[in-house]
Amino acid sequence: MIQRGHMRLQALYSGIILFLFCFLASPAKAVELNFNTEEFPPFNYSEEGILLGPSVEILRRICLEMKITCNVQSRPWRQAEIEVRIGKVQGIFVLAKTEKLEKWLSFSPPLLKTEYGFFVRKSDSLRFKNLTDLVGYRVGVYGPSDTSKYLNQLIEQMKNRRLPPFSTYTAYDEFLIFRMLDFGRRKIKAVYSNRDVGKALAKKFGFNNIRYAGASKHLNYYIAFSKAHTDPALVRQFNQTFRKLHRERVIHQILKKYRLRAAKLD
Repeated sequence: MIQRGHMRLQALYSGIILFLFCFLASPAKAVELNFNTEEFPPFNYSEEGILLGPSVEILRRICLEMKITCNVQSRPWRQAEIEVRIGKVQGIFVLAKTEKLEKWLSFSPPLLKTEYGFFVRKSDSLRFKNLTDLVGYRVGVYGPSDTSKYLNQLIEQMKNRRLPPFSTYTAYDEFLIFRMLDFGRRKIKAVYSNRDVGKALAKKFGFNNIRYAGASKHLNYYIAFSKAHTDPALVRQFNQTFRKLHRERVIHQILKKYRLRAAKLD
C-alpha cells in the first residue's frame, strides 16, 4: 500500500513537472502594434508600395529596440482616424497635439518640430515678421485642414487689430495651390503651408519660382495611441524607448538624413 501511494505521488509530481515544462517552453504570444498613417511627404510617403520617411523609420527603430512587431499602413486620414477609434489599429501618426485629441489619444514624446508659414514668389521681397506684412495679399491654402484653420485665426487677429485682412483662396489639393503660386495664377501672392511640406513639393515638382518667407506658428508632430484600445503599459514602454533613443541621439540622426529637426522632449 505504501509503495503504491509512493508511486502515485511520483506520477503526480511527474505530471506537474511535465505541465510546467510545456507551459514555460511554449512560445509567448508575440506583442504587436498596428499603426495608420497617410501620404504626407516629407514625413511619410510610399515608393513602389513601401512606406518610407523619417516618422516611419523612427517608429520601426523604436519597435526593433522593444523587440515587438509593428505594422504600418497608409490610409486617407479620415479612414485612418476612424480605424483607430474603433480599435482596428492602435496607433496613428503624424499629428499635432490638441486638447480635443488628448481626450481619446495618448501621445508619444514629440517626434519632430516643424512650422507653418508663408511661401511667396522669388520676385516678392516679403520677409514675414508680423501681420501688417500681409495687408493687401491674396493667400492660397489647402483646405479644409489644420493650416486653413490657423490661417483663419490670423485673419481674426488682423480684424481684432483693425487691420484690413488679407483675402484667401482655398484649394482641395496642396500641389494645386503651390502650382498656382509658381505660375502666378489666380492673383495668389502667397501660400500658407507647413514649411517642410511646401519645400518637399517645390523640390519634387520643380516649382523654382517660389521661396519660404517666414513662419507664423511653430509646432511639434507626434505618434498617438488609442486610450481605449492600447495597453497603457505598452504605451509607457514605447515612450520610454523613444526617450532612450532620443538621449542617444538616434532620433536626431534619422531626422538629419531628411533635413528635419528633432524636438525637445516634453
